[in-house]
Amino acid sequence: MSTSIDAKIQDLTTQAEQLKVARKTAAQADKQAAAALREQQRQDLERRIKEIIERQDYRFIRGQGSYVERSPAGWGFLNKQALQNSHAELQSSEGFMLFTKILETEGRIYRDITATFDQAPEQHLNLIDRRDWVQPNVEDVHPFFDYLTWTLAGEKEEARDHIEHVISRKYLQPENFTIPCLVFYPQGGIGKNVLVDNVLCTIFGRHQVAAVSTDNVSGSFNGVVAGKTIVFIDESQNDKLDMEKMKRLVGNRYIIINEKFQRPYQVENTALYLIGGNDVRGVIRVGHDNSDRRWSVIKASRPMPEVIADLRGITIDEAKLWISENIWVTRDAREVGRWLHNILVRHKDKGAPSAYHGEDFNELASNQRPAWEMVAHEVFGDEDFTYVSAPKLHEMVSIFTKQFFPNSRVPNVNDLRACVSSWLGKHPEFGVGPEIRKVNLTNIGGDRTISSTSAWVRGNATSCERVNVVEKWVSCGSWRAEEDAISHDPEPVEDMLKRFKNRGLSVVS
Repeated sequence: MSTSIDAKIQDLTTQAEQLKVARKTAAQADKQAAAALREQQRQDLERRIKEIIERQDYRFIRGQGSYVERSPAGWGFLNKQALQNSHAELQSSEGFMLFTKILETEGRIYRDITATFDQAPEQHLNLIDRRDWVQPNVEDVHPFFDYLTWTLAGEKEEARDHIEHVISRKYLQPENFTIPCLVFYPQGGIGKNVLVDNVLCTIFGRHQVAAVSTDNVSGSFNGVVAGKTIVFIDESQNDKLDMEKMKRLVGNRYIIINEKFQRPYQVENTALYLIGGNDVRGVIRVGHDNSDRRWSVIKASRPMPEVIADLRGITIDEAKLWISENIWVTRDAREVGRWLHNILVRHKDKGAPSAYHGEDFNELASNQRPAWEMVAHEVFGDEDFTYVSAPKLHEMVSIFTKQFFPNSRVPNVNDLRACVSSWLGKHPEFGVGPEIRKVNLTNIGGDRTISSTSAWVRGNATSCERVNVVEKWVSCGSWRAEEDAISHDPEPVEDMLKRFKNRGLSVVS
């Protein structure tokens, strides 16, 4: 009996031990399964985070305390919150720790930012990337490229040569920050956007090209230009563009970048700048000094369809159809590579280009004179000029300014006197002396004084008693004595306005 009980006890003990082992084994199996599941989930999370990092090309910049991502438009800044809001995988602490670990493992954490075509400093993210640049291709060039550059150049061979020289030099020597800025005005429809959005984006990579407004370069924040190879400032007007900021931007080796919500940082000025707009007075203001070395001014003559119609001997409508059927070549890497090879061969040995200052630059400089100076040049430069009074000149300046520059201030008579007197002193070629306070106007025979006035008179005399010639500028026409029949010349102010209209100035109604 005792033996039977002992056996049962032993049996139960063995069963208990076996159950304990089984439970322990099951618990261990559950624990291992849970660990395996967690590891699988972690690996899956890590895989998805790696895919996110690879897809967005995320980096972390310690000096900025910010993350950056690369898009077709270039590099963009994000803070931690924006990053987590963009990806559910990063919203947990585990996910973000994995994200940070992967960045560090893959060498995506940097000390700071730079933009240079040279070797970047150690632990600096270089915003410049030339991997997408098109390669030259030795084959025949499609005529579209010749038509495009011919139109942009205003149908001037020297200007077209300069455009090609500038682009080829930027490709061959991209670090050269002294390459002049190409300034296109005033015609629309000449292919500026085709050149930038298609041709230059294909050559240098879309993320390296930025088309911006004047606010992006003249405003408080200019981050859009950092690390760009091409920056195109579109629809610019010379009265809205901050020329002092532009002078600090174009032609300087380094620039300070101000990103919204980021610390300012310095980078190399890597961009070639282009400016375009439809303002007849130009899209930049010339300085008549050494600062003008920055600007290559090119005035277009006609829209591209008109130019192509003449070159191909077709109608304008046919030219528009030809453009729509062939514009694809300006986006095709192979076709663009052919054109690039062509201009590189022709310009590679020329060295860096100087600013193009042809007849277009001189005309722009002339059209940007103050309104009173433009009128004075017309009046005193007229071969029939004899005299003009300050009030009459002031009247003409007022009419001229109202017609062409309604937003400009007209100086009062006394200010005009001072301006004109100083200007005449610098221009002895007009043969006009200082203003004479009393000029007697006589009839044709010279035997009777009609009236007296103060005036500027042809000749360098310091006093004048009689002017015996009927002057066409007086009274906005010619003056006549009641007793004398004198033929009137055409209305001089209207003549002057017509001349300026013919030069391209637009009348403001």
